[in-house]
Amino acid sequence: MKNIERAKEWQRKLYEASGREWTEKDFDEGWTRKPYGTDWDFWYEQGLAPANFCAECGEEKILGDFGNRNSLHKVPIFLCEECARVKGYPVDDIKSGKYKPKGCFGCIGMLLIFLTGFIIVGVFVFLLL
Repeated sequence: MKNIERAKEWQRKLYEASGREWTEKDFDEGWTRKPYGTDWDFWYEQGLAPANFCAECGEEKILGDFGNRNSLHKVPIFLCEECARVKGYPVDDIKSGKYKPKGCFGCIGMLLIFLTGFIIVGVFVFLLL
């Protein structure tokens, strides 16, 4: 059974623990994607996360963990089937066990670009000396 007020209260507690002011407009569809991984880690370390209900609507029957993969603690963020479907997750694959979350390929790509640029600059500087 959905319990929006419970989900709002949980988000309010998280925001206040971080020293942020919480308003009703902060609770929107997709709020769980806005905080950084370090925010989720802080809340985890404070014992405020994870919640044992859907973070979006307060539903007790959860489908699975859709946590922030940039969190050092890999803090679980649970969603119910309906909220996962709205967010575009492959609910049928998740239910059958075929779904595996993707890693951070964008982060790896950015790292490779940075390293390549660093090597090129290093070679250029070496040739000038």
